[in-house]
Amino acid sequence: MSLVIMLFFLLLSSVSSFTFSPPSPRNPTFLSSTSTSTIPILTSEALEQTITVTPPPYLILTASAIWCGPCQILAPQLSLASEILNNEYPGHGLKMMKFDVDDDDVIAGRLNVEGLPSILFFKDGKLLSKMEGAFPAEEVVAHATKVFSLND
Repeated sequence: MSLVIMLFFLLLSSVSSFTFSPPSPRNPTFLSSTSTSTIPILTSEALEQTITVTPPPYLILTASAIWCGPCQILAPQLSLASEILNNEYPGHGLKMMKFDVDDDDVIAGRLNVEGLPSILFFKDGKLLSKMEGAFPAEEVVAHATKVFSLND
């Protein structure tokens, strides 16, 4: 019996010295191993210019936030999707960009961004489709190919 009590106190003392610090969603590096992205982040002025004044033929625009965990998970998938689309459909003028809803809440409201992350698909400046949530690159590529009729 004394052995059980001794083991209990030994276990209790080791647990009390253990500290757990969960990752903070306010810390933008909490998913740093998965948040690598080569997608340019647009400022308010550049975003307005890209959407309304000089839109590319095909634009995939992602609305995200630095504190959004699913947005951080989606970032490398979007980079991969961009690479796949530009390799499979060179010369189509397809651009992939993103903006932070906290920096551009007026534009986010105008585009009816309701959930994060949101992936918006534009053709010649016209919004055709929207996906909300984190998706694998293959689903983003399949959706873009269908929405933009890239195989036609």
